[in-house]
Amino acid sequence: MKTQQKIKSIYEKLLCLYGQQGWWPIITDKSGKSGKSSSKYLCEHGLNAPRNDSERFEICVGAILTQNTGWYPNVVNALINLKRLKAMDPKKILKLDDEKLKQAIRPAGYFNQKAKKLKEFCRFYMGLNGRNPSREALLNIWGIGPETADSMLLYAYDKPIFVVDAYTKRIFSRLGFFKEDAAYDEVQKLFMNAFKDQSCSDKKSLLGDEMNSDESRRQQWRTAKQGLAQGNCERVRNELTRKSLSVAQDIFSQKNGRLPPLLLPPSVKIDFQNVNELKTYIFKEYHALIVEHAKRHCKTNADCDVCLLKSKCEYV
Repeated sequence: MKTQQKIKSIYEKLLCLYGQQGWWPIITDKSGKSGKSSSKYLCEHGLNAPRNDSERFEICVGAILTQNTGWYPNVVNALINLKRLKAMDPKKILKLDDEKLKQAIRPAGYFNQKAKKLKEFCRFYMGLNGRNPSREALLNIWGIGPETADSMLLYAYDKPIFVVDAYTKRIFSRLGFFKEDAAYDEVQKLFMNAFKDQSCSDKKSLLGDEMNSDESRRQQWRTAKQGLAQGNCERVRNELTRKSLSVAQDIFSQKNGRLPPLLLPPSVKIDFQNVNELKTYIFKEYHALIVEHAKRHCKTNADCDVCLLKSKCEYV
């Protein structure tokens, strides 16, 4: 199997196992629905963000805050703090006292540097006047590197560019595609080339369309919704994933086998106008799926026992 085909095959396997991730998540205020005066913030996936300029800016802020730290709970708490200050706006962040800003984003770590980075970016963002930034312009901002710039372009501006992070290098170096210290551009080119000839006609396996009518998938979603209503979000997701993993090896040994995953509700966009929209969707999902797999199995000290990729892995 050629390298490009292997890259696609791994994407399909991860999508089958974990389902659509619906990144980038947005922090939403649910207090109005409950009728309570105090704010209740939730981190929600599958919203097809950005739906407006406010969400676009929030994604960019999140891309800066997530540097060298985890999304949950660190970045989520920092974003919630900014929202509580009603400061999720470039003008308001620039007006915010430096110490107040640092305290708000403290949960994300490196708060002195990140406070400066946020203000530098806010000045740049306001100068755009609604225009889309170029990659070169983003990289010229102090504190913005390739991963952060590409995250903004992919998730905030819907540009079909693949984001390379430490998880990508860890997983795919262990699979023998490159060395773990490979250059960012080298790794990015590998993934971009894998989908360069992508067409809308063969999108089914890349979107999980074949599973949308699967009764087991629908049952899993009903089970998940019931658990969510009872406040057992993480427990339900973990139970369903463990159940899937217990039969994963057998299902993937069958030709064209598909593992019914815990998918997001039908609000996730799977209808595209052109190839670039499709590629953008794929790159968003692939990046998020890599993160999910790295957190669950391909850790620094890997848990290889039930990893679907271990038969091809040089690390095992």
